[in-house]
Amino acid sequence: MLLAYLVRVARQKTHDDELKQRLVQAATELLATQGEDFGLRSLADSQGTSTTAIYSLFGSRGKLLEAVAERSIQRFAEATGEVNTDDPLRFIFALGVTLRAFSKANPAMFEVVFGSRLNSDYMRTLRWGARQPLRVAVEATLAKGLAVGDPQLITTTLHSAVHGFIRLEQIGEVSGDDEFFAMLGHLFDAFATPEGHEYVTSGPLAEAAFVRRVRAADPAEPEAGE
Repeated sequence: MLLAYLVRVARQKTHDDELKQRLVQAATELLATQGEDFGLRSLADSQGTSTTAIYSLFGSRGKLLEAVAERSIQRFAEATGEVNTDDPLRFIFALGVTLRAFSKANPAMFEVVFGSRLNSDYMRTLRWGARQPLRVAVEATLAKGLAVGDPQLITTTLHSAVHGFIRLEQIGEVSGDDEFFAMLGHLFDAFATPEGHEYVTSGPLAEAAFVRRVRAADPAEPEAGE
């Protein structure tokens, strides 16, 4: 009897875990499209369960929204964690590429992380944490003498420009990798020292695929041999 009981408990836990994951995913989609006032009844019906089950699994609506936020931030952190380089400037460029790719692969999560659907103090703290890798890379780039300026201003400018490009791309105002990579290159030039400009156009970053695209998209910076 004890074994049968333990088996039932294990099955129930597995079912609860699976249902919890489905509810978080469905809530992410609803949050991205309807805002945080979406109906829990609609959420429950979409997953063949009840609002009672939602409260049993999460405790409250607020805890459900926190679970959605945490999952979305975690996925974004995992994506940025795949950027494997010790070069801070390469890391900055790669973060921009990663953010754009994340917005396309996970549009609902992108809205949760970077949209205005959730604006609690908790969410603002999570967003602050998500921006820190960029801030650290900017400070390291300044320390190497490749750029000059206030690190917070540079971080905010880079983040805002990439985010703005993504928004414009979502509504069809801009499109294509060439425009994106050209924007990154010209944006960095606004803060780059002569050494930083040289570093990108003919130094260690010159052979990176995204930098070749920057130069190809800029008539003033043709590829060598063209």
